[in-house]
Amino acid sequence: MLYYKSVVINRFFYILAAAIILGCFPVFIVAQTKILPPELPKSLSIGLRGEEVKKLQEFLAQDKEIYPEGLVTGYFGQLTRSAVQRFQCKNNIVCSGDEASTGYGRVGPLTRAKLAELKTALVVAPVTEPEAPSTSAIQPEPTPEVVVPPEPIAPAPAIKTGTGLVADLKNFKIGPVDFLYAGHYPTENRGYLYPGETSNDLANITSSEYSSCEDIAIAGYDGISDICQFTDPAKYKFSTHKEAVRIYDKNASTSTGYQILSCYQKILLFKEGNIYGAIDPEKIDFEGLHYRYWYDESGGSNFSGLCQQSKSATINKMASALESMRSLLENLKKLLK
Repeated sequence: MLYYKSVVINRFFYILAAAIILGCFPVFIVAQTKILPPELPKSLSIGLRGEEVKKLQEFLAQDKEIYPEGLVTGYFGQLTRSAVQRFQCKNNIVCSGDEASTGYGRVGPLTRAKLAELKTALVVAPVTEPEAPSTSAIQPEPTPEVVVPPEPIAPAPAIKTGTGLVADLKNFKIGPVDFLYAGHYPTENRGYLYPGETSNDLANITSSEYSSCEDIAIAGYDGISDICQFTDPAKYKFSTHKEAVRIYDKNASTSTGYQILSCYQKILLFKEGNIYGAIDPEKIDFEGLHYRYWYDESGGSNFSGLCQQSKSATINKMASALESMRSLLENLKKLLK
């Protein structure tokens, strides 16, 4: 009998404790904030920058299929144009052509109307606090709190790099930045770089003067030997690219008496707005200018990562060479025994 009373009393206190806990601690549901489509009073296209472009990027970045890079810079570049094209195609606005012919990649009247339509259709339901259960109601266990996981952090933007070939009197682009190559002299391994359809700035431009490599007063530049050196844009003097700047490839040279001097001016740095990049004129022949390029759309602060990648690759090569040497020595020992 005493054992039975003890069990009943213990169960009563357990039930009372559960009721008190459930009555004092209501369950909250954490809802994820959704960014609504922006209201755009005017059309947006590549090359523009501002708050409206930033709001558009924030909205598009919510869909990783449309804007996988997720960069919110306020500048309408190539990545933003590609995201707009995916948005247009997904919403049956337009799926082919270009900005001029069909508006593909441009936020024009039809795309702005679709954004306004989506904003109207989205209804954000208010989150209300659920009614606390009555202390008289017996609950076996509390309802677990529902928490929406945070959005994954977008990876750091990578440096875009590659190689290209441009013929004489032709425009070429590095990202959104446009240049004109002209004054092609393949026998002297030189040419001239002019500003293209977009404005840009060049780093460390020298004054227009005669040089030992060319008897024409044209501006040159003081370049860098390795792109890994470009770690802080503030260390370089950028000036507006208005006129021709001479470039030499890596084989260009001249002789002064008994001395042979290199005319190669190394890697040329440039910028346009928040985009920083570099051109290395590797070879100038009868085909045109063969060049290597790099550019960063996030402020020019990521080039130092190339140094780390280069060091890691060098270390891996050295380790592989040492392992090969070790294996060779082991085989020699066996042969000498």
